[in-house]
Amino acid sequence: CPEGYAVQPLRTKQFVVQVGRMWSKRRKSEDEISPDDPISQIPGVGKQYVSRLQVQGIVQIRQFAQLCSTDAGKQMLQRMFKGDKLKNSLNDSKFNSMVEQANKVMLHAASGGHGASESQGSGDRFGA
Repeated sequence: CPEGYAVQPLRTKQFVVQVGRMWSKRRKSEDEISPDDPISQIPGVGKQYVSRLQVQGIVQIRQFAQLCSTDAGKQMLQRMFKGDKLKNSLNDSKFNSMVEQANKVMLHAASGGHGASESQGSGDRFGA
């Protein structure tokens, strides 16, 4: 500083830097979810799995559960999820967990829970 001049120290109030995530749709609770909800509501079914299922016309939990009801359907889904990636993180435990979640939704609806009366007339290609 030149002679005869003084610089006042700069003082500011303490500030906080906040980092946030982009908004995303929340998953519904087990009581809120219905068979007609998108498959993305099943825990473990992420963006890549959703896009692979959508290509095959599978968009609802109902359709996913119906496909999982047969061994051939389960095998097809596992091949579809694995894709060409040898290091895909899908293991039997994770896949079975997705199947169990879809089946829980269907059982809850069949027992009079949310979405039980919505199954008529959906017109999907899996006979729902």
